[in-house]
Amino acid sequence: MTWILAAIGGAIGATIRYGAYIWLDGRLSKATDHWIHQMPGVAGTWLVNVSGCLLIGIVATSLGERAFEDEKTRTFLIVGLFGGFTTMSALGLEGWNLFRDGQLIKGMSLALIQTLVCVLMVGLGATLGKLIKFS
Repeated sequence: MTWILAAIGGAIGATIRYGAYIWLDGRLSKATDHWIHQMPGVAGTWLVNVSGCLLIGIVATSLGERAFEDEKTRTFLIVGLFGGFTTMSALGLEGWNLFRDGQLIKGMSLALIQTLVCVLMVGLGATLGKLIKFS
């Protein structure tokens, strides 16, 4: 029955991701010269991946071992909620489209920079999570 927790968490995460895309699109459509337009990839993917990595670091660390040992908690939060919220497949598609269009440097920088930033955000989140440890 834990698959139901993954499905519910995934639906919530995907809904929040969609809302973040809509919110950011509305904000950026008013400022076409915004710096985010200069970054490789779609701004919404950056927003959800970076914020999701920060949040998963905070949540996983603040919950301590429960985040990984309790199957229901891990399935709902890590597999479902954060799995549905962040979007590695969208990053892959954006990178592939850049490669396909002959923008190899832009595609490589998208993949490398976003991956590095996301890993660092998990670390920052883990540091913050220690400050609000719930276990």
